[in-house]
Amino acid sequence: MRFIFFILLIFFTGYTARAQKITLLPQVGVQFIKSKLEYATLASINNRYLHLNPYVGFRLMYQTKKGCGPFAGIANGNIGYSYELFLPATIDMNVYDLHRSSSMVDVWRFELGYHWNTKPIYFKKIWDNHVSREDFANLKQKGLSVRIQPLIGLAYQKINEIGPGGATSGLNGAYITEEDIPTGKSGNFAIVAGLGFEFGRNDKRKFTLSFNYVRGIGLSAYRTKLTIDTPSANYKGLLGSNGTGFNITLGIPLTLWSKKR
Repeated sequence: MRFIFFILLIFFTGYTARAQKITLLPQVGVQFIKSKLEYATLASINNRYLHLNPYVGFRLMYQTKKGCGPFAGIANGNIGYSYELFLPATIDMNVYDLHRSSSMVDVWRFELGYHWNTKPIYFKKIWDNHVSREDFANLKQKGLSVRIQPLIGLAYQKINEIGPGGATSGLNGAYITEEDIPTGKSGNFAIVAGLGFEFGRNDKRKFTLSFNYVRGIGLSAYRTKLTIDTPSANYKGLLGSNGTGFNITLGIPLTLWSKKR
């Protein structure tokens, strides 16, 4: 996987000489990290509970005459676990109860990939079918438009060292202990796929709305052990995260360089 990342870096560097436009895209938004339930002796542990986290990043995007090209990015978010735990009366609890918990640490994501950029789709052209293509091209006030921007790439996710730690909480007679598993400075790779919408007005770019999915590859970079002590029995579980999740961001495209036609 490191070799593939290195090849993408060489490809990205070689493409810069052919660029017709270079854009810096700062982005802010939110992300949802999906936990991985590695095992559990209590069936009511639900790892589908998603925890909301802030997300900020930058992408440097190179564009050729065809509207496509490579991109490089860096982003800061979180990696960790979140879960729901149901404690029903069947395990000698007095009432049906719910416990939610999450723990996150910072993660730096370094991206390399390829993006596509469609021609602008003008809403005015869609609404008014009586304007010919030639007449519309000569208009100075074309109105609102949108470009569709799919992308795919590879990312390296780097987290800081996770030391020993834990917390114990009580819930209606039960005690839930979360114990982080120490790791060295760790990281893993991930596949990134996204779909962006760049909105503009009168041929001027205004902002982008992007939806990105990140699929972690390999073992969990963050893991914690769960111990649930109830009046009738003890239960165990192991949760982790390899960075899989999705994010929604808003960005402002800034043209750093554009080749004159």
